[in-house]
Amino acid sequence: MPVPSQNYPFAPGLWAFLARNKAQYDVIHAHHYHSLPSLGAALAGCRPLVFTPHYHGTGHSPWRRMLHVPYRRLGRKIFTHASRVICNSEAEAALVHKHFRGVASHITVIYPGVDMAALRSAEPFPQDHTIVLSAGRLEAYKNVNLVVDALAHLDRNFSLRVIGDGPARPALEERANQLGLGDRVEFLGRVDADVLRRWFRTASVYVSMSEREAYGLSVAEALAAESKAVLTDIPAHREVTDGAGPSAVSLLPVNSTSVQLAHAVRALASLPRAPVDAPNIVSWETAAAQTLRVYQAVTGRLE
Repeated sequence: MPVPSQNYPFAPGLWAFLARNKAQYDVIHAHHYHSLPSLGAALAGCRPLVFTPHYHGTGHSPWRRMLHVPYRRLGRKIFTHASRVICNSEAEAALVHKHFRGVASHITVIYPGVDMAALRSAEPFPQDHTIVLSAGRLEAYKNVNLVVDALAHLDRNFSLRVIGDGPARPALEERANQLGLGDRVEFLGRVDADVLRRWFRTASVYVSMSEREAYGLSVAEALAAESKAVLTDIPAHREVTDGAGPSAVSLLPVNSTSVQLAHAVRALASLPRAPVDAPNIVSWETAAAQTLRVYQAVTGRLE
């Protein structure tokens, strides 16, 4: 159903299909608190329902934050109806528990998987510059504008590659041109998984100045590819990088300046690449096995 904003797509046919056909499935696994399909699964009475909320706690604009107030009562129905809630980090689980009391007993934390072998075998792109990489949806709360601004404080040997798309992209491109960085910043849009892996292997430093994340999968992929990472000091980033060490990761306050970011990028870029041993970065095989155990538990088919 067409709606004025791409952030709120609604497919009534999907809701109707779930209501008619829910009995045909052993498990229905719904994703994302911040969009409507999961709500449809809960209201249709789907059981057993496994719910992965990717929960941020609020919206990322004044309008979305306002919508979250009346929506929370409906959102609670998803959590209370779900047989099991899979959170992507302990940080996300704590936030869910804070906002939805009484659901902690059926929360399981499963870290998203990373394709370790594919990342480490990916061929870097040939580059004459030191590459700084940003990857993810281009939203205001991701603060990619700060990464663009930081490039102006780095010498011309540094270049920025921005992977992903979203509503903030036009403003980011305009900002890069205003700063005279057009020849040093490239916006690549959405790319295939193999191309993304090659950029992770190419980048000297991966940067995420996001204000909030449920986990930080791109951070995990960057570290698995032996890139350094400069990140905001938020709970999800602290968790995913636990054990990585200061030679691989630099955590900055959310309100850091572009000068502070540039200094951190410069310092890490000077260090050699090396494998990172971070226990909260897991393989897809591990994540799949843990998810399968959840499915077995909610269907009573434990082996």
